[in-house]
Amino acid sequence: MASKLFVKDRYISPISYLINHNIQEWDISKANISVLLRKGAITREKYNYYYNLPKHKREVSIGCLMRDNPNISKAVSEGLMEARKNFIEANNVEDWNILYIDKDSITTIDLNHMVIHEFGPVNFRSKSKYTSFYRLFGIDLLYFNDGNNESFRLKNANERIIPLHMQWFLDMVLAICYNGQEDIYGTLQMIKGLYAKYVAKQFPIEFYREFNQRSEFKFKTSGVFEYYTDIPPDSTGRDLIDILYNSNVLRVFYKIFAIEYFKIAKRR
Repeated sequence: MASKLFVKDRYISPISYLINHNIQEWDISKANISVLLRKGAITREKYNYYYNLPKHKREVSIGCLMRDNPNISKAVSEGLMEARKNFIEANNVEDWNILYIDKDSITTIDLNHMVIHEFGPVNFRSKSKYTSFYRLFGIDLLYFNDGNNESFRLKNANERIIPLHMQWFLDMVLAICYNGQEDIYGTLQMIKGLYAKYVAKQFPIEFYREFNQRSEFKFKTSGVFEYYTDIPPDSTGRDLIDILYNSNVLRVFYKIFAIEYFKIAKRR
């Protein structure tokens, strides 16, 4: 039976990880003006006007229109729900097939044969594809690797996180994701080795920046914790750095791959 989750503007699946799955994000191009045209809330001429505006100016203009006219805001909300309903019912999408709903986008799991029915000017298009997914406390990591190309997205993360962690802890995480799609047992052993070195503080200090929204170094000095945006002075002392947050991220990965390893072992 097709999912009824289309009524939700926002939805997050309780699934905590996926390895080697077909994960796709679908969204509506120029969603607000497309649903307004379909609902008859704006004319084709107005649609063309907004369509040709630069993205930021279009978003601001429609935002002001929705703020000043409750009927416009209602039309957008209803139109997006109708579009989600059409997409879900046309493809017989079940609850377990939905990873996220974000108003004008739906991220699906293992829908390999999609039927995108015409819905007037409102149509979902394939935006991004991923092959694995991991929920790492407050950050969701969507990872893609097909053997030739690699990409990723950090959902619920601010734009500072990637540049602060790239070449350091994020590279370690991506290496786990890459190996995890190829060799479950080997990845389990890999994480075990990384964890041992990590808690022994054998990596460069940049690896110990916390992998979260704050993305700072945490030190315990004089019995209290202090955060530093940049690497603190050498006098702070490497031994005082708090490594709990990132070591717990590695523990999450270890638990995931231990579960997957034992699933395989049971089938043998």
